[in-house]
Parts: sequence; structure tokens; C-alpha cells
Amino acid sequence: MDYKFHCINGKSKYVMVCMDRGSETGLRLYYFDRDWNLMPFTRAAIDDKERVIPKPEHIDEAFDYAEKLAQGFPYVRVDLYIVDGRIYFGELTFTPAAGMSKSILPEADRRLGEELRL
Repeated sequence: MDYKFHCINGKSKYVMVCMDRGSETGLRLYYFDRDWNLMPFTRAAIDDKERVIPKPEHIDEAFDYAEKLAQGFPYVRVDLYIVDGRIYFGELTFTPAAGMSKSILPEADRRLGEELRL
């Protein structure tokens, strides 16, 4: 699983969890808030409301790392991986999918955009 932390003004309220990459069903994206509530930001979240995705053991620590890496940027997506209890850095992304992802619903763009202060 990939964990993609959307950090706005140095804070991360949401993480996008990428699952099933390379499977028959294809990539599924789910957003969670810091309390691990599923957010209605993707078609997968709406279609798979009953799917249980357990809160990863080190996700709170990963949120903290993401925020440290995001300092000084108005917006950045921090990609991390949690493997065998360790957190690994993936990348920093300033324009995910060039803002053109069809998997992310307008509600996500609206909620994230409302947080941004330039």
C-alpha cells in the first residue's frame, strides 16, 4: 500500500491510501482523516463503503513525518510506505496527476482547496 499525505500549509489532515495496484480490479484510492474515518473523496470510497481498511500501526508517526517534510510548502503531497513496522520515504509531489485525476471527486478538491492559504 502507498500512503500519500496531502499537506497544506505544513499540516496533513488527510492521507490517500492506494490499494490493489496491479490487481484485476485495478487501483483503488481511499482517503482517511487523522482519526481514520473514510472520507467520500473517491469513487472507490463511495462504492466500497463496507470495505474495512484497518488503521496501520505506524500511521500517526507517518503523519508526523509527512508534516516535517512539508514545512515551508503551501501544498505538497508526501508519499510514504510502511513496511514491516518501518516508514520509508517515496517522494514529494507538488502537482499530483497535474490536477487532472478522474479518480478524485470534486469534493476532495474543494475540501483540500478550502484549507490552502497563500
